[in-house]
Amino acid sequence: MSHVSDGWKSVLETVRRDRNANGLTLVAAWWWSRGDDLGNLELGRILERAGVRIDMSDAASVDWAVRAVATEPESFDELADWCELIAHRWQGSSTSDPHTWLSRTTSRLIERMSSPSFISRDLEDALQQVVLIDDALRAAAAVRRRTAFDAAHRSVTPPSHSTSF
Repeated sequence: MSHVSDGWKSVLETVRRDRNANGLTLVAAWWWSRGDDLGNLELGRILERAGVRIDMSDAASVDWAVRAVATEPESFDELADWCELIAHRWQGSSTSDPHTWLSRTTSRLIERMSSPSFISRDLEDALQQVVLIDDALRAAAAVRRRTAFDAAHRSVTPPSHSTSF
């Protein structure tokens, strides 16, 4: 990745290291949206090898397919390699000629972000994170209560039974 900008290099390294399917989905969708016909043809082949055939000109279909393929361990690396290849070919820049992609990308993002499935999926992801955090907080509070209870009972000395008058 010698010709890939530091920003893209960092993103791709993080996605690979963390095996982050959501991150890979976003990166792949971003590079697909650049309109690189040769690159998108190869992306279509990757999706087909993973068993997914779609209309590569339809943003929603590509988003769904990339999301599905990115979660498959056997396809993850191939998709990440594709992102790296496209980033290298574009030398990390996605702004070579904004007239070729700006209006198309803007309309795709608006369409994608306002779709009920996008909103529903994001809310579901957020709810799942809240539930995980709540569970962790409850577990930590229970440990804290048990620790405080144990400490309180250890410091109590039994009363002496001696009677002195």
